[in-house]
Amino acid sequence: MNIIQRNLRRLPEFYRRYGWKGVTFVFRQKWTKKPLIRFNYPKAFRYPVYVRKGTSDFPVFESVLVQHCYDIDYGCSPEIIFDCGANIGLTTVFYANRFPEAKIIAVEPEAANFELLKKNTSSYPNVRLYQAGLWNKTTSLKIEDRGYGAWGFMVSETPEGSPGAIKALSIPELMQQQPCEKIDILKIDIEGSEKELFESNYDAWLPKVKTLVIELHDRMREGAALSFFKALTKYNFRLAVKGENIICFLK
Repeated sequence: MNIIQRNLRRLPEFYRRYGWKGVTFVFRQKWTKKPLIRFNYPKAFRYPVYVRKGTSDFPVFESVLVQHCYDIDYGCSPEIIFDCGANIGLTTVFYANRFPEAKIIAVEPEAANFELLKKNTSSYPNVRLYQAGLWNKTTSLKIEDRGYGAWGFMVSETPEGSPGAIKALSIPELMQQQPCEKIDILKIDIEGSEKELFESNYDAWLPKVKTLVIELHDRMREGAALSFFKALTKYNFRLAVKGENIICFLK
């Protein structure tokens, strides 16, 4: 299926969600000469969002802001939300509009993604950003591009001071910096690093999470799903699935 056929298949859903603005947005992905494409629809979100032409940003937009993969009955009015693996900030924007009173912590390691994350969230005073990788401890990481596109950068540990090294933050460290004693919504989409995140040191923070929304990436890092479900066996939770996301309501 070529790009024109894919775009034609997208049109009904974009029209249903955003009317003719949505239809125009689909075709601008192909025909615009601008590297950044602006989309403004105040009925859905208070400020414009931007995506990069010819990247994985468009399918992220489709998943988050058209198909609403994070539009879940969370059963509460959250006070604090962690968006880990925030990419260019479209999930952060979704949460900031649905829960305008919540404090949102967005974490993204890759530099170009982070710059657009800043642009997309700059008008939301309740959003705080960290350019870092999420890990099970404080360490240094390196970013690896294994050909999955801008939404698929992976990380691995590297010695401190190595060329291109970035900071890794643990969830307890993020909670301490806020500060907060609990996390109402924890969204995790970290391209396989969930394997390390749930292998150790999770007892310090997992019982403090009310709702966990996670996409697992066994195809990118073998053992990620096993690590996650093994950690969860210690806790009482209710499980649901929406699209590629697993939702855990912890009790």
